[in-house]
This record gives sequence, structure tokens and C-alpha cells, in this order.
Amino acid sequence: MPVANDPAVFDLEQKRFAATISDPWAKLGTAYVLAGDTDRGADLFARTSEKTKIASGIESEWMTDRVLESSRTRHPEQYADYLRALASAVAARGGQAD
Repeated sequence: MPVANDPAVFDLEQKRFAATISDPWAKLGTAYVLAGDTDRGADLFARTSEKTKIASGIESEWMTDRVLESSRTRHPEQYADYLRALASAVAARGGQAD
């Protein structure tokens, strides 16, 4: 994701990510996260079949802290899945975090 201080660019990145999701639970979860209800979004992400895409959204940093923290407390197994996916992504880039 490009780094920018412009909130409009950040908002556009969130919406672009949301458009790539096809699973209804993930779409609804993303809508809740975008609306500011991270706990409800994390609950819905736990039901989705698109866990890799959700991890990708977390890695792109637009929802990292909010979703990870909520998942850690509300859905520990999902949280562990996210951590594994993030570690795999970093390893695929040669061990260099963005």
C-alpha cells in the first residue's frame, strides 16, 4: 500500500480492499470495520472462508491494530491464523517487513 498522509487516499485504499472480497461474511465484516465497529467486524471475519484475504487486509495496515486486538480477545484461534498468515507474507518477501 502506498504511504500517504492524505486521509482520502487511506479511505480509497480501504474501499479498494473491500471491493476484492466475495464472501458475504467478509464483506459484512469489512463494512462494520469501515463503519468503526471493529468488534462486530472481527466476529464476522471469524465466520468467513476468505481468511487469507482478511490477513492481506491486515498486512496492508489499514485495519491492523483494530482487527488484531479485537480478534486476539474475541477469537483467539482466528488471531493465531492471522499471525501465521502475516508471518508467511513476511517470509515470502525475504523476511523484510514493510
